[in-house]
Amino acid sequence: MDFARVHAGVTAMPRVGMNPYALGMRLMSFLKDAGDAGRTGFEYHRIADAEKRKKFDSETGLGDDFIFRVRSNYCDYLFIKDFVDQDFTNRHDLFVTGKRLDPQRMVWQYYVKSRDAAQYRDMVLASLYHPPHIEIAPERGEGGTLYLVHHFEGKQLVQEYIANTMVGIEYLWGASVQLETSEAVVETSRGGAGREGGEEAEITWQRVVYTMKDKILNRQTL
Repeated sequence: MDFARVHAGVTAMPRVGMNPYALGMRLMSFLKDAGDAGRTGFEYHRIADAEKRKKFDSETGLGDDFIFRVRSNYCDYLFIKDFVDQDFTNRHDLFVTGKRLDPQRMVWQYYVKSRDAAQYRDMVLASLYHPPHIEIAPERGEGGTLYLVHHFEGKQLVQEYIANTMVGIEYLWGASVQLETSEAVVETSRGGAGREGGEEAEITWQRVVYTMKDKILNRQTL
């Protein structure tokens, strides 16, 4: 029972949000079926008719070889980019959700925002972690200050980690440290919750500079 409970939690696909373990398991199974049926070559991809694509099966039986080849040659990014296509999202009824405020009941509602594979793929790719792109700008540091520039890639830094990280860098550097980054600003209209359709709030980005000096953190908007 314990195993069944844990296994069900790991492999279940939530209707809102994403379970990367469940998604990966289904994607590997999808690729194995595609390899067994020969749906990996040019002959299949040149078929435009959706019904013919569903029935296509050349019975190659190469599914295991195909998934091991994919595992050997693809990183997470390319794996998702190349194989999360419309056939896959349709097969598993995957979609991108949105959230809007119901002004009458004053509760948040989730709705199907898109069933397009490209938008679902973008959502999955956005969830992939990689270290932030931060470089040293020696020409901008004054009086021995270490000036760091975060090259913005659509995600802001985790704010709860900034202070402790910069304290450590200041200790190692032996002088003050500055970090230039981008942070989200949520724009709300005067109508607020009463806006028609409960539209989502718009987000803009502004550049800010954090300064760590003598273990004291300050923030300035550029």
